[in-house]
Amino acid sequence: MPSFSASELEKIVRQDPLFFFENTLDAIVVLDTDGRFVMVNSTVERVTGYKKEALVGKRFFDMDLLTLKSKAICTEKFLARMAGIISPPFEVEALSKTGDKSFFELNANDVMQDGKRAGLYVVLRDLSERKKIEGELKKANQKLKQMLGVLTQ
Repeated sequence: MPSFSASELEKIVRQDPLFFFENTLDAIVVLDTDGRFVMVNSTVERVTGYKKEALVGKRFFDMDLLTLKSKAICTEKFLARMAGIISPPFEVEALSKTGDKSFFELNANDVMQDGKRAGLYVVLRDLSERKKIEGELKKANQKLKQMLGVLTQ
């Protein structure tokens, strides 16, 4: 297996400005100030089932990519962000093309050009496995409490 020095590896990564955008497990989108998809990475395609071409140019709140509750939250947070109000990361429930639900933590950052907001760079971290494990732990905890209740009676 070839071994690369740190400077060689850095050169490889710097040669492709989209390296980190495309080679991450997180879903990443770039939105313009009207909420239209400008760019989406391949992870977005994988988790939603939609091709990039089907998303680019469409407004996120006009599509069925989120549950109604999450769409309302995202729209509110998007409008607040466009007004300059920064919010911490938050959770959303997404819908795939086939209707499957998955959970994500959404973190948005401004894309600035000449001191003006040109759009948002949004990273969506998949929380589905963590949510599944949390649910299993909750059930196990409830079962344990029931068992302890029986033992103490």
